[in-house]
Amino acid sequence: MENKMVVSDVWGAIKLIGTILLVIAGLSFVPFFLVGQIDILSNYTWQYAIYVFFGILFVFFIPIKKVWNAYYAGYEVDLEDDTFSFPASDVENSVMDIVTLKRLRNLLHRETINLDELEALNNETKRWTTKSKDSNGRVVTHKHVKYLLNISGDFGSRQFNFDNKQKRDECRAMLNRAVKQQGLRLNSSDMNLDFQ
Repeated sequence: MENKMVVSDVWGAIKLIGTILLVIAGLSFVPFFLVGQIDILSNYTWQYAIYVFFGILFVFFIPIKKVWNAYYAGYEVDLEDDTFSFPASDVENSVMDIVTLKRLRNLLHRETINLDELEALNNETKRWTTKSKDSNGRVVTHKHVKYLLNISGDFGSRQFNFDNKQKRDECRAMLNRAVKQQGLRLNSSDMNLDFQ
């Protein structure tokens, strides 16, 4: 019997880092807006925006690397230690958590709980649509979907977001299997009610 079980969500980690890099790229143009000297077609603007981008990237390299490490490691069960480790995802529980940007700080860390603290697993699927106009001026509707896994127990609750149903279900199956192997009980229906 293996001591560790891991579900990796590599694309989730890549998408998160890509989003961070896009935000940094957008911030690279802020100094030009602040001084009112923005000419998006100017080589001067692009040259200095690239300098600003790499400057911000240099300053925040270590936090970005920590985000990558936290998410690239995926969701891990250690049967020897009876623990479940995952990217930290706790929501704010106080005004101080909001002011101190707890949700953003969580991106840098992993959280570990004991398997015997787990009491329930629940699937959830979030669907929504957005509308935009195409190049011909027609309104186009875009469908979006997120696959969520909610865990709860003595530690409170956590929600994991997956872009892929398969990864969410792999994580759920891993937790069910780990709890069963350890002789623990978990409130988790095996029926998957996510109909397309």
